[in-house]
Amino acid sequence: MLGSRLCERLACSVPSGSPKATPCKRLCLNRQRVRALDDEKVGRFSEISQQDDQKAMVFGLSPAQLLIASVSGFGLVALDVFDSHSLHLLAPIDVALHSWVTEYFSPSTSQLFGRWISDIFIVPELLLWPVLWVLMLRKDFFEGGAVLSLSCMAYAMGGPILHGDTALVNALKVAFQRARPGGIHRTFAFPSGHTTAAMLLTGTILFVFLPVLFDALPQMQGKVVETEKKEVGPSKMDVVGKYAPVIWGLAYFTTAAGRVGADAHWLSDTLAGFFLGIGLVASLRIGVEEVIKAKNIENSS
Repeated sequence: MLGSRLCERLACSVPSGSPKATPCKRLCLNRQRVRALDDEKVGRFSEISQQDDQKAMVFGLSPAQLLIASVSGFGLVALDVFDSHSLHLLAPIDVALHSWVTEYFSPSTSQLFGRWISDIFIVPELLLWPVLWVLMLRKDFFEGGAVLSLSCMAYAMGGPILHGDTALVNALKVAFQRARPGGIHRTFAFPSGHTTAAMLLTGTILFVFLPVLFDALPQMQGKVVETEKKEVGPSKMDVVGKYAPVIWGLAYFTTAAGRVGADAHWLSDTLAGFFLGIGLVASLRIGVEEVIKAKNIENSS
C-alpha cells in the first residue's frame, strides 16, 4: 500500500512538458480511480454495517434487543416463581394445570405426551441440523465453518442430550432446585430442558441456518455490493420469514404441552425454557453476524 502511494506521487509529480508526462499522468489517474473505487466500496460496507444493528430479526426486534428481552423475561419468570415477596402470578396456573393432568390423564396418556409430543419438533430438527451444516459448508466453507462452530457451542449450552441436561440448563436447574410436579425426581424442573432445546433448534434453523444459506443476513448484502449482482437473498426468505414466528411459537406450545401433559414440568418451567432458548438463538445470531461482518471488512480492505 505504501509503495503504491509513493509510486502514484512520483507519477503525478512529473512535469507536464516532460516526454514521460502522458504515461505518467495516465498511471496517476488510474491509481486515483482505483483508490476512489476502493474507498467507495469500504464506505458502502461501513454504511451497511452501521445499519445492521437496526435490522429486525423477529417480532420487530434486532438480535441484541431480542437477547435483552429474553434475559428480562427469564428473570421475571424466576422472580415470580422463587421470590417470596413476588405476587406469584404463575402459581395458580401451575397448580391448576397439574391438578387437571393428574385428574384426567391416564398413565398411558401422560406417557404419550412425554415420549412423543414433547419431541415432535426436537427429533426431526436434530436430523435436519447436520444436513444444513453440510449445505452451508458446500456453499461457503468459511461462513459454514463459522456457523457450525458457533451453533455447536450454542447446542452445548442448551441442546438436547439423551440422558440429562446440557451445561447451562443443568447449572440453572441445580441453582434453582425446583421439584417437578410429578413423580420424576432424577433432575430438577426449572427451566425445562426440552423447551429450551426446541426453541434453540427451531430458532437456529429459521433465523441462522436458512438466512446464511439464502444470503439473507443484513451483513451478506455486502456480497451484492462487491459483485454488483442482483440482490436475490431476501426474496428467498419471504415465505420463511413470514411464517417463522408462527413456527417458532408452535414449537414452544407443542413442546410445553408435552412436558406439562407428561406431568414432568410446571408451566412456568416451560416459560423459562422459552426465554432461555430465545436468548441462545439471539446470541448465536449476533455471533454469526459479527463473523460475517468481519469477513466483509477484511475482503473490502
